[in-house]
Amino acid sequence: MSNNKKLGDYWKNNLTFGIQRTWEWLGVRGIIIDVVISLIAGLLIAQNTENRLNVAQTAGVTIVIALGIYILLVLISVIFIVPYQENLRLEKIIANYKKKGKEPPELQKLAELRTEGVELRNFGAGLTDSNVLSKWINDYTVWDKTVIKTLGKLSKAQAGWFTTLDRMPLHAFRNVINGEHSRYLNIFEEKLKRLDTVLRSYLNLS
Repeated sequence: MSNNKKLGDYWKNNLTFGIQRTWEWLGVRGIIIDVVISLIAGLLIAQNTENRLNVAQTAGVTIVIALGIYILLVLISVIFIVPYQENLRLEKIIANYKKKGKEPPELQKLAELRTEGVELRNFGAGLTDSNVLSKWINDYTVWDKTVIKTLGKLSKAQAGWFTTLDRMPLHAFRNVINGEHSRYLNIFEEKLKRLDTVLRSYLNLS
């Protein structure tokens, strides 16, 4: 999976964060550009219509154009600009550590968490005692929160993509205790898969 595809998936699953970053990037500058362009366009439309528009109609046209332009700017930023900036930021982080002959400590921590996760997943897959299930689910929850916190230090977008699960393939595990057990095993499987994807993306950059 390419970096652009992965970053596109991150924004698809984390639109709220994307809009927040878009606002930080556009801010007052984006509003000023929007107002100026829409005002000029509104005046031109008002002057060139067969029956020239009055002040209220011109203002209405200007507002509609302003909203349209701003929505377009947000879409362009969320889909193209912000992911591109995020990708450059991640490459810079890796490049700086590479110059020092080191890896980001968060990357090392994620690799350790992957190993712990595999062991915990395998333990859960072999569970047959319902009394131990609740503790295993709690251990998974702690592991999941630790991964999200660690990943968030590298990229909030990637942490959001890791956090929010959409559709995922379901696996038929043997010796499943109940539906809850099966559900958490499938979630754990998907989380490990996503953690693998994240680690591979960083290793490709280094």
